[in-house]
Amino acid sequence: MIDKALDFLRYELDLYLQDRAKVPPEKVVLDTLASSTGNSQSAENVVYLTLANMEEERMGKAQTPYPIDYPNTRAATEPVVKLNLFVLFAPHYRDFKESLKMLYYTVAFFQGRPVFTPETYSRLDSRIEKIMLDLYSPTFEQQNHLWGYLGAKYLPSALYRLRLLVIDDGQTGEDIPPVNEVLVDLE
Repeated sequence: MIDKALDFLRYELDLYLQDRAKVPPEKVVLDTLASSTGNSQSAENVVYLTLANMEEERMGKAQTPYPIDYPNTRAATEPVVKLNLFVLFAPHYRDFKESLKMLYYTVAFFQGRPVFTPETYSRLDSRIEKIMLDLYSPTFEQQNHLWGYLGAKYLPSALYRLRLLVIDDGQTGEDIPPVNEVLVDLE
């Protein structure tokens, strides 16, 4: 589901850049900023979209399995996992001014579209209830650590928190038999 959410954002931002910035298709790339050998990626004239981090959203989380009622039976299921993804958009253009222009368009895109739902975007996987994005502003120290563990040289970029991606495999646990009688011992 993470791949589907990020690929959806890649596709929508790419369409926006084609329309507004007049760039050719497929200029938004869903990839890491460094190769597996630790070298920076060599692709230029693209906007990188990469997953920088993820965290579990614990607010409102159920702690124990909860029952689901079916006709004549009940089953237990584990609580869903809600994730916040930290997504980095980093334009990498040979011309620095062009990088700044693509960064502007990226921020403008999400400023005008902070929420995506399957009802408003038919290309969004129907299993994704909604995607909400907030611009996240790390401190200089956090930004330094981020680029260090990404293994890439700093590029002008925007970090967004993608909120509440729900992960649920749909599996239920064992059946819970219904209560047919209650015995009370009065002694």
